[in-house]
Amino acid sequence: MKEQFLMEKNPWISKVSDSRFGETQLSKTLLKRLRDEAINEAIGFFSNFFHVDKSALNVHELCEAYNYYYSEAIQLKLFEKGGVREKDHLNFWCLSKVLNPDFYLESGVFIGSSLHAFIGNESLKKVVAIDPDLSKLKLPLAKDEKFTLIDDKDFSELNFNNLPSNSLAYFDDHIDSASRIIQ
Repeated sequence: MKEQFLMEKNPWISKVSDSRFGETQLSKTLLKRLRDEAINEAIGFFSNFFHVDKSALNVHELCEAYNYYYSEAIQLKLFEKGGVREKDHLNFWCLSKVLNPDFYLESGVFIGSSLHAFIGNESLKKVVAIDPDLSKLKLPLAKDEKFTLIDDKDFSELNFNNLPSNSLAYFDDHIDSASRIIQ
C-alpha cells in the first residue's frame, strides 16, 4: 500500500482531531431514547439466542433501571481507559437480565466496569471477582457474603465444583481462551 494512504502519513487521514470543529454531543433525551432502543434490541436478541421467554421481561422497566445503572457507571468513571465501552456495558447488563444467573464469576475485573454491568441483577446469590491487582477496582462492593474478591489466586487454581446450573462466567483476564474453556 502506498505510504501516502497510511494513517499518520497523510494529514487528511489522521487519528488527531481537527481543532476547527468543536465537540459534538447528542441531547440527553436522544441518548436515552437510543439506549432504550438498544436495550430493546439486546433483550430481543439474547432472548432469542438463548431461547428464553422474553414475555417475562418488562423492557420498559428494564430501560428505566438501566438508565439509573448507566448514570451510576458514569459517576464511578467506569468507562474510562481500562473499562469496557458503554455499548458493552449495556449488552452485558441485558445479558445478565435475560440469563438471570444465580452465580457469577469474572476473571480479570480490573476497574470493574463489566463486573458492574453483571452484578446489577437481583437474582445473584454469589459473585466471585478475580484480578491480580484489586486496588484499581472502582466499585464500592458491599461487605456481605454475596461478594468474594480474589487477588492471590488464578481462576485455574480455584475449585468451582457444585455450582448452580444457572451460573455465568466472564473471562477478561488475557489468558488464552482455549485454556480457560478447558479449565
